[in-house]
Amino acid sequence: MSNSHLENTIFKLLCRYLPHNHRHLRRLARVCSGVQLAKSTHLSFIARWLPQTTQQSSRVRFLSRFFMSEQFRDDTIYQLLLQQALRTYRTPMWHLVIDRSSWIPEVQDLLMVSLSYHKRAIPVAWQIHDYGPTKVQEQVDLLQRVRALMPDKQPITLHGDAEFSSVPLMRFATRQAGWDFILGQRSGNQFHLGDWQWHTAKDLKVTASRPFYAANVFWTKTHNFGPVNCFAFYKPYQTGRFKVQKKVRYFTTSLPIAPQLRRLGRRRWGCEPMFRDFKSAGWCMHQSALQDPETRHALLLVLSFSYLWAVSLGRWLCKVGRRHEIDGKKNDITAYFVLAGIGLFTNIKCNIQSLRF
Repeated sequence: MSNSHLENTIFKLLCRYLPHNHRHLRRLARVCSGVQLAKSTHLSFIARWLPQTTQQSSRVRFLSRFFMSEQFRDDTIYQLLLQQALRTYRTPMWHLVIDRSSWIPEVQDLLMVSLSYHKRAIPVAWQIHDYGPTKVQEQVDLLQRVRALMPDKQPITLHGDAEFSSVPLMRFATRQAGWDFILGQRSGNQFHLGDWQWHTAKDLKVTASRPFYAANVFWTKTHNFGPVNCFAFYKPYQTGRFKVQKKVRYFTTSLPIAPQLRRLGRRRWGCEPMFRDFKSAGWCMHQSALQDPETRHALLLVLSFSYLWAVSLGRWLCKVGRRHEIDGKKNDITAYFVLAGIGLFTNIKCNIQSLRF
């Protein structure tokens, strides 16, 4: 598949779902096709794949102007495309994951809410902010934006690690109709079982063969929030490259206590392969030379749309019996992300112009 054919395919898809100016959509399709084929966010690498007869330096300037242009920072472009894809997503329970990932190490982070999908995740909304833990209000504000994109009466479970263990976040989730949560908790948090006898999470006798489950728990002395359910299980993990290893994981949930809670909780890990696809195993967005937060936001819009379409393409290949075209490759690649590692669009002859899950 040539780069011009890919650009035309994306352009027709954008024209199908977006009411924007066709000249602007053509520019967006050109950049998206270049990003997909370059498998990088370096402007010089993307410029090599743009179907233009100008010099390399002129194509780089074109990309710089594109990411600085205000019409391509508009969230509604991606939101309309995402909502179109979600119209065909037929699953009883949707799993939203809120997580933070480093963009520029020790300088800037990315707070993102994504939709868990087939062991990966689809970006829904995000915020770019300074390096370090996020504030509760930032998390709630981001989830307010996500709530507006979700269909009414759709059951949703919110997942998050211990950074998102605050009671205000749990309270926000319980106030949304049809929402539940499974949120990681810190070992120092205290709770009681309705008798006002306070216990500390880290003092629970949890072993590899003995998990802990408790219903109708009231969480933290400060808020006395409840009743909620909590569970803990033995799962050693390293909290950082040079940090100590923890052995037990603690969670609170609004779902009924059941053995499948741990299995449901694993849906949170779909965001990790997604971040890996955006960074080290795919586009290496952490190496982007873009400095301004607004230009980085425009870059995220392009990457998110490219990722959304790639997932739709991978899903379509599976449904029509062409999964063998992306399985069995030497590269580390899955059927639901057909971009990272190889220029697969040069090998797959397809003209998919829809966003369907």
